[in-house]
Amino acid sequence: MSQSNRRFNLGNSSSSFQAGNVENSHVTNNFYPQPYNSQLRLKPSLVIPYPRGTDFVERGTLLQDLNTRCAVPASRIALVGLGGVGKSRIAIEYCYRVAETLPSRWVFWVHGSNLARLEQSYRHIANRVKLRGREDSKANIFELMFNWLDDDSNGKWLLVFDNIDDTAIFPQKSRNPQLSIYVPVRDHGSIILTSRNRDIAQRLIGEPQNIIGIEPMNSTDAVTLLRGIVGENKDQDNLEQLAAALEFMPLAIIQARAFLNQHRSRYTLQGYLEKFNKNNKGKTALLRHDGGDNQRDDDASSSILITWQISFEHILTTRPSAADLLSLMSLFDRQGIPQDLLQNGVNEDFGSDFEDSVPDEFEDDILMLENFSFITTSPNSTTTSPNGSTTFDMHALVQLATQKWLERKELLEHWKSVFISNMLAKFPKKDYEGWDRIRIYFPHVKSALMHLPAEPASRKEWFYLMTLAARYSARSANHDDVISILDFLIPIGTELFGQHDRNVLATIALRAEAIAFKGGHTLAEDIMKSLVGMQQEINGPDHPQTQFMVDRLAGIYLVTGNPVAEDLLTQILKTREDIYGQDHPQVWNTRVNLASSYERRRNFKESELMYKAVVISKIKKIGVNNLDTIFDMDSLGRIWFLQGRYKEARLILQLTSAAFRQKLGPESNFTLSSNSYLAQASIKQGRCKEALTLAEGLVETCAQIHGPDSKKTARSTVLVANIYTMTGYFRKAEQLLGETIRISKKILKYADQSIDVIQQKQECCIWFQGRYQEAEELESQALVLREINNPEGIAALSARAMEMTRFHRWDEARSLLIRVIILHANWKKEPTFDLLINMGKLAMLYKYQGQYWKAISAMKKFLQLGGKMFGCMHPDLFNFHLLFDDWYEEFSAIKLSLAPL
Repeated sequence: MSQSNRRFNLGNSSSSFQAGNVENSHVTNNFYPQPYNSQLRLKPSLVIPYPRGTDFVERGTLLQDLNTRCAVPASRIALVGLGGVGKSRIAIEYCYRVAETLPSRWVFWVHGSNLARLEQSYRHIANRVKLRGREDSKANIFELMFNWLDDDSNGKWLLVFDNIDDTAIFPQKSRNPQLSIYVPVRDHGSIILTSRNRDIAQRLIGEPQNIIGIEPMNSTDAVTLLRGIVGENKDQDNLEQLAAALEFMPLAIIQARAFLNQHRSRYTLQGYLEKFNKNNKGKTALLRHDGGDNQRDDDASSSILITWQISFEHILTTRPSAADLLSLMSLFDRQGIPQDLLQNGVNEDFGSDFEDSVPDEFEDDILMLENFSFITTSPNSTTTSPNGSTTFDMHALVQLATQKWLERKELLEHWKSVFISNMLAKFPKKDYEGWDRIRIYFPHVKSALMHLPAEPASRKEWFYLMTLAARYSARSANHDDVISILDFLIPIGTELFGQHDRNVLATIALRAEAIAFKGGHTLAEDIMKSLVGMQQEINGPDHPQTQFMVDRLAGIYLVTGNPVAEDLLTQILKTREDIYGQDHPQVWNTRVNLASSYERRRNFKESELMYKAVVISKIKKIGVNNLDTIFDMDSLGRIWFLQGRYKEARLILQLTSAAFRQKLGPESNFTLSSNSYLAQASIKQGRCKEALTLAEGLVETCAQIHGPDSKKTARSTVLVANIYTMTGYFRKAEQLLGETIRISKKILKYADQSIDVIQQKQECCIWFQGRYQEAEELESQALVLREINNPEGIAALSARAMEMTRFHRWDEARSLLIRVIILHANWKKEPTFDLLINMGKLAMLYKYQGQYWKAISAMKKFLQLGGKMFGCMHPDLFNFHLLFDDWYEEFSAIKLSLAPL
């Protein structure tokens, strides 16, 4: 059908028709060009209701891309994105640039939010172009404008349809709305439309490649837009922080800028940022501020929260089940929302039947939310989520806006209950079960911490969910998370169940353990002693709950290094073996604690036997692939490494490292620790290339998780430097060690032993490069600054003595070792393992110097002290007894050969 014969079904010729009457009217339009008076044909101009923005930010190549697409004859382009993302501002700037560069082209702007605004825009344009017949009360303004745009003798034109977010401007019975009923498709005209709804844009534009998605700004552009704040242009750090807090959303940035400019006598940028970050109440108050924006329509709010809530209402009206889904998703962490947590327990709160939805309906709900840019599918979601399912992301500010919308509708509490129920139903209940899922769910559980329901039954579910989260954090060695969760949880649990409830007391014990691991030894012991005393008073000493608390107390003694721990654990083990037998989880736990105690005393043989027994029992009962088994296999590998059995250690650590990576993720503390020991075992076996790959991966992961200036990153960097040293790359090693020293001095005490050891390694690297004088100067400076009135300083002095032996500086090394032994004796009256080791080092040093009888004397004292500490039959001491016999025989032969004939 030709263009001139197209039906024009908009209504009667009255210029005052209402949108609601459109579907009941019918007009047949056979368009014929009207005889325009050439005197009325005006010079093309810009017909747009907004001034040009003086603060426009270029945003990469968006405008160039738009210009390229609009250069195609009869082009139709859509700018699509979240409300407030800056679609209209981009279109406004483009209009002004077209008017500047192509003065012979008309540029028109029409409002597409509803039919009345569209008619108003067309009448305004008709007046500007002096359109003949526009004043006729019976004339159809849409027909007149269509004809004028259709006539190429009027010149080329660009027309922007702003805010076409739904089909309100189209006939209500139209199943396939066409933009061409308002504007002809002609080579001399171009059309740009802006929309929050990708589906509408797709239907009107037709070509997917002509839809330009508008995303939030990048950090640089967002900061540039913020710089309009009076007197704050130099505060770069706060500008960057505020831009990030506003999620680089242009409307939110302009809103914040307007607020600060209007309240500059009372608010600084720093003050605004502090209020914004304080809590959601502060955010809401600031984001509801409507400071006006001369580039927004008078009917549109300049508040980003209100802007989005208008879209929420539209979704609620057109698809209630999608509004349900949006409501639930607003309570999750903003990233990686798993699909399997979204399809349980959603009721008919907005009139939807979500609970019984078939998958296709769920997909339609997701599609609607994606079309409005409220959610996006997470990148690589099927590879990172449980069972390969899809995950979704949201903007945090969209979540806040949704929650406030629900609060206004008095539905927020219901959705909190649904959210908590869904999380509790899916979260694994047993220790070490489903850790791949827990790792994905955990950020959302932490989000649930801030959504405490008001309804008592939901509060109990919340308590149980948070208890599971705290246990998972403890198992993951994330002690900060344990404390932060339980500080919030324990008062709520006490209020719900009472202070003597076993679950509440278990959470208090778990918090005490975390405090102990964080270094609060005295406080942790005091808390656990009070819990044990309470249980003995209520239940008696032999009650299982009392024994449970005694076991936890022994665990804390183990962490704090209290010598009582081993005796207490031995008693507990005997009792539990009598009750449960050899293959019970409580017996396993006690054995593991005992093994750890032996390891701390460097009794590696006994520790190995304990770990072996537990691993064999667990493999038999729960399997080799169970995470609980893998933890103890990893501990066994560590013990073998400490015993010098590097081949065995490497083999088992390869298995545990791979298992941790798969089940816990590369960022887990267990994965990092296992990789560290694996790298060191590989070094000991001469597998330096393999070790270097592992160590460099450790540095990268630690830097990502803990930051480049963290203690863990520094330790990993030293490991890389060690490998470079072993392979002769001394310059690389020196540079890495220098950077590590800089980091360590920021986060540790200046005289910390670890810094001293790193400095010694750096001195060696300098020495090996032939820069002997520089190495000597560094050594002298270090010795002046080094503190030796504490165990760390004494250990550093001992390590320095050993470094001196590498350069055959025997006399200096011997003097330092004698000084170390004296300092040990003065610092602790009781003999220590470190004292014993240094006595052995001194004996070896005498031998190397050829002072045979001094070596024999020192070795004898070493063996006597070792016998008192560990017993004469200790396997390690037995080897030294054999060595002593060899020395004695050797030295006697030397003495005999030197005797005069």
